[in-house]
Amino acid sequence: MRRVAIGIVAGVLLSGGLVFAQGGGAPAKAKATTPEIPFESVPNFFKLPAGLYLGEGTGIATNSKGHVFVYTRSGETRLFEFDQSGNFVKEFGAGSYAF
Repeated sequence: MRRVAIGIVAGVLLSGGLVFAQGGGAPAKAKATTPEIPFESVPNFFKLPAGLYLGEGTGIATNSKGHVFVYTRSGETRLFEFDQSGNFVKEFGAGSYAF
């Protein structure tokens, strides 16, 4: 009888924990205060020269001219610059150790 009671209590605790973890047990919050940032997805935006591979981008930023800078860390760590239309401008750090 004691094992059955422990099993029931454990089952209730576990199922309650799972429901709470999924948000079912938490009280509903008011509307989010974080503003939504509008964006438009453009497939294959960046245009690289033949034989140059962008790799995994770990950082991205823009400057006052609208140029896009992409920091990558695949094979070689480099910083690529693209104009506002996605055309390749130049790269920094190619062949540099520990850039």
